[in-house]
Amino acid sequence: MKFRFRLERLLSFIRVKETMKKLEVSALVQKVNILEFRKDQLAENVKKLLQNQNERLQSGT
Repeated sequence: MKFRFRLERLLSFIRVKETMKKLEVSALVQKVNILEFRKDQLAENVKKLLQNQNERLQSGT
């Protein structure tokens, strides 16, 4: 009986840890997606800025 109870407690603990790890992974994936989106936005903004600067230089000369 004691062994069975300990085993059930251990399995319950392992399930809780697995659930926590899944939540951690999910949160990290979400953060990575947000960072990738920001990176793409920054790259697009830099490209637009450089194009505008190039147009100004060409029109000024």
